[in-house]
Amino acid sequence: MFKKLFRAWSGKNLLSQAFDDFNTMLEVARKLFDEVTDVMLGKIQAARVADLCSRDSTINDLERSIRTKIIEYITFEPEGDTPAALVLFSVVKDAERLGDFCKDIMDIAGRFPTEKSFGEYKRPFLRLEAQLEDMFSKAQSAFLKSDEELAKQVVQTRSAVKSECKGLLGKIMADETLDSESAASYALAVYYFKRVAAHLFNIASSVLVSAVDIGHFKLE
Repeated sequence: MFKKLFRAWSGKNLLSQAFDDFNTMLEVARKLFDEVTDVMLGKIQAARVADLCSRDSTINDLERSIRTKIIEYITFEPEGDTPAALVLFSVVKDAERLGDFCKDIMDIAGRFPTEKSFGEYKRPFLRLEAQLEDMFSKAQSAFLKSDEELAKQVVQTRSAVKSECKGLLGKIMADETLDSESAASYALAVYYFKRVAAHLFNIASSVLVSAVDIGHFKLE
């Protein structure tokens, strides 16, 4: 059914324009995530993402633009591809939430232990960051090209991330050597990473299920 998603993007109407906006939205969110996690993990200085608020505003503006185009498309082209429009209308909120979590990550970046001082937690956080960056790229391609195999890879990675986050959070909560600020920063980072993975999962898995089942796909 959702091979139609790619065909819808290939057209020349309001729906294809909405798909163009969605592609831009994901690209902005992906680059923003790369940068804010690099700041959090001590790879770059915070000044590199000074335009964080303006880019999040861009994401919000694109969400409204997409929703407006979809409503107009369904209203004025009742014989058009309504299922594809409804799928896009649903997952655009997931893309908007990605921008919100980028802001949340940036909020804790200043209190997050630097790369030199977070010891045994360095490797798991760097691994999670890499997994999520890979999910971003694959989820974007999977959705816009209706690529089921890529979508399944995102689903599998999300399952691994979810499991790793659960284990890491348990370790943090049991670690009596951590001061309260470090423990809170670590725990919040785990939560934010887990939520980013969930929203990317919703976007990618939408090519595998009907509109009513978005967010509930499971590999057999």
